[in-house]
Amino acid sequence: MKNDIYKNQTEDNNNSDNQRVELHLHTHMSEMDGVSSPKSLILRAAEYGQKAIAITDSCVVQAFPEASRVAEQIAKKGTPLKIIYGMEAVICEPDSDIQNEAVILAKNQKGLKNLYKLVSWSHLQNLRVNTPCVTKEKLNELREGLFVGCCVSGELFRAVLDKKPREALYKIAEYYDYLEVQPADTYLSVFEDDRKVTREQITEYNKLTVTLGEELNIPVCATGNVYFCDPKDEFLRRVLTFDEQAPLYLRSTEEMLEAFSYLGKEKAREIVVINPGRIADNIDFIQPIPKGKFIPRIDGSDDELKECVRSRAKKIYGYPLPETVSDRLEYELKTIIENGFSVYYIIAKRFVEYSEAHGYRVGSRGNVGSSLVAFLAGITEVNPLPPHYVCPLCAHTEFVTDGNVCSGFDLPQKPCPVCSEIIKGDGHNIPFETFAGLNGDKEPDIDLNFATVYKYKLSKNCLYSMFGKNQVFSAGLIYALPKKIVEGN
Repeated sequence: MKNDIYKNQTEDNNNSDNQRVELHLHTHMSEMDGVSSPKSLILRAAEYGQKAIAITDSCVVQAFPEASRVAEQIAKKGTPLKIIYGMEAVICEPDSDIQNEAVILAKNQKGLKNLYKLVSWSHLQNLRVNTPCVTKEKLNELREGLFVGCCVSGELFRAVLDKKPREALYKIAEYYDYLEVQPADTYLSVFEDDRKVTREQITEYNKLTVTLGEELNIPVCATGNVYFCDPKDEFLRRVLTFDEQAPLYLRSTEEMLEAFSYLGKEKAREIVVINPGRIADNIDFIQPIPKGKFIPRIDGSDDELKECVRSRAKKIYGYPLPETVSDRLEYELKTIIENGFSVYYIIAKRFVEYSEAHGYRVGSRGNVGSSLVAFLAGITEVNPLPPHYVCPLCAHTEFVTDGNVCSGFDLPQKPCPVCSEIIKGDGHNIPFETFAGLNGDKEPDIDLNFATVYKYKLSKNCLYSMFGKNQVFSAGLIYALPKKIVEGN
């Protein structure tokens, strides 16, 4: 893998415009750790004239969609910038809690898929003290299409501190596709609490790492271990971590060359500009999320939806249906089915039925109440039809069309003129377009509130039965603080 980095390279003097590429960077998706948005960091890299930038959040990949969107936007403005999709992984062995870190970068779509597999596996199968960890065995299994870098807090640095023999250092270094060094002030923030290290020790470590790279033909790359965009942003991260902050900002090429000037001009340029640039050149332009809509499939979902909503409509409003009900229902069904969205309604319907069958009520929220189909499917209790009376006994229906009432709940109770049953008002006069968009092609956003104590069992039993265990994922949350709280406003 290491030799791949040196393939198909132009002369160094033709490498882009001699700007560095950052290969180790955290966005605010590094939970309660990074503080800057992917957009701000990418725009800063573009401002510097850099040709690529890596996104390597801690154990997660949630920043990829925004990074992709921003890169597309600036490319349209004539500033192409390659996003390198990666992750800072915690590496630990099955029989040990000893951890170190490595940066994993996807070289191509195959590598991206393997990266996603590592993320899923580490979160689902290998949590250590609430930290998702990757074993080397698993990494080796899924290493195709990946660059693996030995980073700060990695095993090589600790082996040097432990004064391991040269042969041991060789064995460690040979596992990686590139070795990472950072400015001395970034190391101090990482190790000063548990291992007393000096700036001189770090400088010597960096020199030794460069020598190891030369002896083993492994590229050495200088990175900034970025956690925020500008030096002034250090106070934001201090709020999160309660620690004094090292200058972990996105440095310019000139700042990074200065940080490694003790290696000499040519060697500093090699590790700051040339080697990271070569890695970037050997990474494809990757699409982290495929274009298009990938709607789940349930056989017969169109017929199931039509049958259930028409049946309930007849129970409520009788047969034949009032024209107002029939026209709205058939319009919604046509729009939903033509756009392939019936499966979303069926998923929500089955969720609600399953939960309520086991004694747990479900609440809906948001604009799903704009859909008559959702109401008739039992997904929401909000009826979006114009204000009206409907008799629960004989289905006699009266729509109020004079415009004096906005909601059927405002209508006074009265006896049914057909069977004398007391009837109440319903209907809130909400257009379907509120939910489906003006063209009816907006993907349904059905928000449901399930009982917390039952949510996991519901997801597992209901979704697994519909799609199979390996076709279901659980979306995660990133905890953060609102900007106004961090800034004290």
